[in-house]
Amino acid sequence: MNLYDVARDLGQLPREGAIYVPQGGVTVNGSTLALVVLPGEDPPADWRYLLEVFIAREVVEVWSSWRDSRVPSIGEACEAIVYYADNDAYQED
Repeated sequence: MNLYDVARDLGQLPREGAIYVPQGGVTVNGSTLALVVLPGEDPPADWRYLLEVFIAREVVEVWSSWRDSRVPSIGEACEAIVYYADNDAYQED
């Protein structure tokens, strides 16, 4: 699974899950490997926390509402999620 898959399937992922990515840089195009870890599970030792699934959903919803309810492409959703994870702020136009 990569970040693109996570963004595409965000509505079906468990709300209480957390998104993890390998240590190092995260690409905004969605090609970065990703996994969803549920409460009580441990992520791989060499992976780092990116964002909670419910927050990622909110990020995409805010992105859409700030753009006249336009639905983001998967790539735009990935970019918005990574931006929020890096900046603790929603991505503006």
